[in-house]
Amino acid sequence: MRMHETTTRSAKFDEGLIRQVKRRFEEKTGWGNSESWNNQDFLYLSEWIQKDTGVGLSHVTLKRFWGKVRYDSNPSTHTVNTLVQFLGYKWWRDFWGANNSLDKSI
Repeated sequence: MRMHETTTRSAKFDEGLIRQVKRRFEEKTGWGNSESWNNQDFLYLSEWIQKDTGVGLSHVTLKRFWGKVRYDSNPSTHTVNTLVQFLGYKWWRDFWGANNSLDKSI
């Protein structure tokens, strides 16, 4: 396996970075701990993301990402790219590069 393939997989599915995304959303929204967010919060967040990024994510997709709806798969690339765009990054790889704990000299 090439190093790029390993990096892409870890960039895509790192749970620590997913938690960071959630924390950043808590900070940006000012709504507090996302564990207590309800359906109305996710409806509003869906609209806010659409307004800021021009990309639509349904409130159900957001609830899946936050673990409010049972979903056994990893989030899609489209979903994570849109979420980090809302946070000011170009795409997931930029967020990963700026926030991962791996040695960046590898």
